[in-house]
Amino acid sequence: MKRASICCIGLAMLVTACGSHGTTRLTIYASRGMTETTFHLRCSPAAGDVPDPASLCMRLEKRSREMLSPKITSVCSGNPIDSGGVGVRGTYEGRRVNMATSDCAQPVGIAAYRLWASGLPSPFGPRS
Repeated sequence: MKRASICCIGLAMLVTACGSHGTTRLTIYASRGMTETTFHLRCSPAAGDVPDPASLCMRLEKRSREMLSPKITSVCSGNPIDSGGVGVRGTYEGRRVNMATSDCAQPVGIAAYRLWASGLPSPFGPRS
């Protein structure tokens, strides 16, 4: 009986450890001109205060490299009153994340910005 209890406790610890490895909890800092706000996103299960957490988690799963590691090769020189930016910090699938990009960072910084912004509400989301 004692051996069975020890085995069950060991199995429970292993399952708990496996489940926490792939955790995704991100804080998204968004700005557009003089307006700034913070959003939160969790995946597996999808939750947070973005308009559609499940959709943003799915986009992140498919395009994580573009969204979390953009290779920015130039600095913005746009209008600061109208420019937008996104910063992301936290953990993605258990790995630390700390990145920032904007809607004028060339060439792939813009793509990363648009991927994030498309999941955020106005005025940070897509513009018409």
